[in-house]
Amino acid sequence: CRTMLAIQRTSLWSLCALACFATTANAADCPDVKPVPGLNLTEWSRKSWYVQEQQLNGYQSAAELFCVVATYDNNESLKVPFFKGPVLAVHNYENKNMVNGPIESTDVNIPKGLCARQPKSDLAAELLVAPCFLPNLLAGPYWIVAFGADDTTGEYRWGAISGGAPTVKYSDGCTTKEKGVNGSGLWIFTREPVGSEATINEARKALSNLGYTLQRLKPVAQKGCTYKGFQLK
Repeated sequence: CRTMLAIQRTSLWSLCALACFATTANAADCPDVKPVPGLNLTEWSRKSWYVQEQQLNGYQSAAELFCVVATYDNNESLKVPFFKGPVLAVHNYENKNMVNGPIESTDVNIPKGLCARQPKSDLAAELLVAPCFLPNLLAGPYWIVAFGADDTTGEYRWGAISGGAPTVKYSDGCTTKEKGVNGSGLWIFTREPVGSEATINEARKALSNLGYTLQRLKPVAQKGCTYKGFQLK
């Protein structure tokens, strides 16, 4: 979301940057998922997002699935190399080993922070994410593939985020890979710290309808989190 969410080590980006060019042998058998049209990035970044379920990936282990939060800031002064389009500052936080345990933060662990870039002016949901000092060539895909909005206010209630197109096939669908940095990751976000069962199921249904397997999603502990030291909106 992350996104990519909670990238703890800049060196990991350096070692795995070229992974964005890799695909799996099963990619041709997977659905042709695209970022969702019509996303409003201003509304997307209006408030923090709380991760309710997600896959493991190359920069998040099971020990880091506690109190995971993503906050986005629309900062017009923020720049990345060789890119003149819109950029969002990404602030990812989580606790390690337990609720309210040690904090892991991309603000601390990544020099100059993490940036989401919008390469296509007409498709806000198709983002690239990398440390701000890296160019887009080394950034990984971060696609918002579905979202739910309040019927009255239009405010976003949940979002489903994929680390690019699904490339790994399972018996009940496809998903992204679980190793490496670029091209990995799948997340369900809600505005509520503890998402309701109905909201989470709405997001899960949207992913299933797109052809994603849900069997690799793991719950993220949010109950009892104080988010002390986190940047929240």
